[in-house]
Amino acid sequence: WDEPGGEDFDRRLSRRGRQSAPLVGAWLARHGWRPDLVLCSPAARTRETWALVAAGLGGTPKLRFEQRLYLAAEDDLARRIARVDDAVDRLMLVGHNPGLGELALRLTPAGAPAARRLRAKFPTAAAAWFGFPRGGWRDALGGEARLLAYVTPADLADDDS
Repeated sequence: WDEPGGEDFDRRLSRRGRQSAPLVGAWLARHGWRPDLVLCSPAARTRETWALVAAGLGGTPKLRFEQRLYLAAEDDLARRIARVDDAVDRLMLVGHNPGLGELALRLTPAGAPAARRLRAKFPTAAAAWFGFPRGGWRDALGGEARLLAYVTPADLADDDS
């Protein structure tokens, strides 16, 4: 985490993060989830995370590094999602906590089995996969999101699925 004399933006991914990200990418690939568009914070650690997830995921989705995603709050992330082109079917955000974890929790129906786990922690390289009713991204966050999967690197350490 803390590197003496380093700026947060330039902070590299931890050893644990470098081990975790490819596991999550491979898990997403095994389950058939490949994004059409990836919106990624330009910070060093999110760039590294995306590169390692992408290696396990395969394919070459459209990728945008956006300064506004660096340490973005939940509401800022929601506003960015609302501006995604409706031609994009599958979107991936690679960003930072607490904003990303708070957005995932906001989208998770209270009774969903993973809601308690999401409330407890949204660790580095965790993935929450949501389904939205048909319609545009502008309407997605106000509708009925379904949490299709929530996976953490710890889940995958000895997982064969």
